[in-house]
Amino acid sequence: MRIEQIDVKHATSEQYAAINGLGNVIRTERMPDDPPMPLDEEIRRLQNIPPVVDLRVWVAWDGDRVAADGLISGNRPMP
Repeated sequence: MRIEQIDVKHATSEQYAAINGLGNVIRTERMPDDPPMPLDEEIRRLQNIPPVVDLRVWVAWDGDRVAADGLISGNRPMP
C-alpha cells in the first residue's frame, strides 16, 4: 500500500478514476438506491472547488485502486 497526496484540481485521469471508484463504493453503501456519480461529473466537481477553500487530499493505493482516502479542508484567508 502506498499513500500519496493528490492535487484534486490538477489530478491525472488515473487519479480521478480511482477517486471516483472509491467514492461510488462509499456512495452505494450509504445510499444504495442512488445511482453512481459519473466520472466526468466527479472531475468537474473537484476542478471547481472555489479558491477560498484549501483542500488537502491523500489516498492510499492498493495496486491500481484507491482503498482509502483522507482530507482536510479549511478556508484560505482573503487577501
